[in-house]
Amino acid sequence: MHLSPDSLARARALHERALILDSHVDTMSAMLDVGYHLDDAPETAHLSWERIDEGGLKGQIFACWVDPDLPHDGYAARVDAIIDTFETECARTERLVPCRTAADVEAAFAAGKFAGMLSIEGGHAIENSLETLRRFHGRGIRALTLVWNNTNDWADGCGPMDPAIEQHGGLTDFGCEVVGVMNEIGMAVDLSHSPVTTFRDVMAVSTAPPFCSHSCTHKFNAHRRNLTDAQMRELAERGGVLGMCGVSGFLVDESAAWAEAKRTKEYAAVGATTGMIDFAGISSEERKIYDKHVPLADLEDLVNHTDHALKVMGTDHVAIGTDFDGASRFPTGMEHVGMLPQWTAGLLERGWKESELEGFLGRNLLDYLRRVIG
Repeated sequence: MHLSPDSLARARALHERALILDSHVDTMSAMLDVGYHLDDAPETAHLSWERIDEGGLKGQIFACWVDPDLPHDGYAARVDAIIDTFETECARTERLVPCRTAADVEAAFAAGKFAGMLSIEGGHAIENSLETLRRFHGRGIRALTLVWNNTNDWADGCGPMDPAIEQHGGLTDFGCEVVGVMNEIGMAVDLSHSPVTTFRDVMAVSTAPPFCSHSCTHKFNAHRRNLTDAQMRELAERGGVLGMCGVSGFLVDESAAWAEAKRTKEYAAVGATTGMIDFAGISSEERKIYDKHVPLADLEDLVNHTDHALKVMGTDHVAIGTDFDGASRFPTGMEHVGMLPQWTAGLLERGWKESELEGFLGRNLLDYLRRVIG
C-alpha cells in the first residue's frame, strides 16, 4: 500500500498528541519467558520503549497468556508469575504506571506516563475456581478472554486444538456463573477466540457489554476467529468494542498456500506433523515451512478490515488490538508497534477524518473501560 508523505506526516502528528491504546499484546508473557525488560528488549520483540515512542503508544492492556498444555494445576501459577513480571517492570521505571480503572489510564496519560493494565487470555487459567477469579481481580486483572483456541471445562473455544474434547454448545451453567461474577466485580468479558456458540450465550447472560480484544472481520477472511457483520453490529449495540487484530492469518486466508506447502519435499521431511489447516497449533518444524511458503498479509489488508469495521460498527466501537508479541506473522508494513502510524495513515487515505480516528486509536477503548470496570 502506497502512503503519501502528507498522510504519514498527519498520522505521526496525531500519534504524538492523541491517546493511543492497544487492547491486547502478549509482551509481559514474552518478557517472563525470554528474560528481558522494555529498555533492553531484543530486536525480535514487537514492543520496547524505543518502538513505543516511535509509534506513539500511550497505554497497553498486557495479556497473561496461559498455555493449555501446561499441567492444569499450574495455570493460576503462570498468571501470578506474569503479574509478578509486570509489577517488577513497574518498579524498575516510573514511566510504566499500573492502572486498574479508566481514571488511572487518563491520569497516566495526563502525566506523560505509560498506562499499563492487565488481562488474562484463556479462562482455563482460573482453574474452575470463582475464588481464583476474584483473587486475580484483586491483583489487577481487569479483563478475561473466556477461552483461547482450546475448549475449557465451561466454555467452547474456537479450536480445533484437541478434537477429542467434546464441545459444550456454548457456556455451561458454571460458565454463566463465571460471567456473572465478572459482571459483579467489574472485569471485562473478552470474546476474542470465542465461537458463535459462546458468543451467543455471553450476549444472552452478560449484564455488562463484552468486547473483543483482538479479532478481525469475517467479510475479508472467513476465519473461525473473525466476526461476522451481524456479530459486530450486536457487539456495538451492546456498547462493546472490537480491537482490530494485526495477525496475518486472520487478515487473509493462508490455508490454500499452507496446503500447497504441505505438498513440497521439504514438508515431506518434517518429522512432527500436526495436520492443522492453518498456523494454529502447528509444530516448530512445520512453522519453518509455513513461514517460507505462505505469503504475509500487507498493510492494505489491515486497513480493509479496519475500514469495514468502522463502517459496520460506527466510529465509537472500533479499537486497536494488535496481538503483538503473541503471534509472529504480521503484515508487511506493520511489523512492530513503532509502525502504528502507518495504519492510521492508511485510514486517512480512505477518507477518515483525524477526529473520527481518535476514537479508534484509544478513546473508544478508554470509554469502554469506564463503562465496564470503572
